[in-house]
Amino acid sequence: MFSVKIEREKIAKNAKVIIRIFALLEEAGVPCECIAINIDWISVTILQEYRSRIPQFLWAVGKELKGTNVILDNEFLLLCVEGITFTSRRVGYFMTSLMFNGVYPHIMRQMNSNKKLVVGVDYECKDTAIRIIRELVDIGNKSA
Repeated sequence: MFSVKIEREKIAKNAKVIIRIFALLEEAGVPCECIAINIDWISVTILQEYRSRIPQFLWAVGKELKGTNVILDNEFLLLCVEGITFTSRRVGYFMTSLMFNGVYPHIMRQMNSNKKLVVGVDYECKDTAIRIIRELVDIGNKSA
């Protein structure tokens, strides 16, 4: 996976532009998931297999939405964690533990009725993230 950051002044206040951006992604055949919206940018994640379709999206954005910048970010790896129930507190504990160890997740999602957690991390941090996650799952299993 990789992420794309779409920057435009006060984009969060302009629903028509947000809708058009996602329509342009769809027209280019790029399925994505929105991971964050800030006042001046939107961040989406895209599967690596759709990277070749990004130029079509970039061309359409340049043509239709003047003043919009698109930034392609690094690729990242998705790790799936199962075996314990992921309460909001536990998800926060996972996030904090990873960040204190220099692993900054791109994405973190609870799935399957809080029985699964998906974490997106940089490839360089993969081993550290796996070690920390295993330790936290072991602690979670012992406390259950």
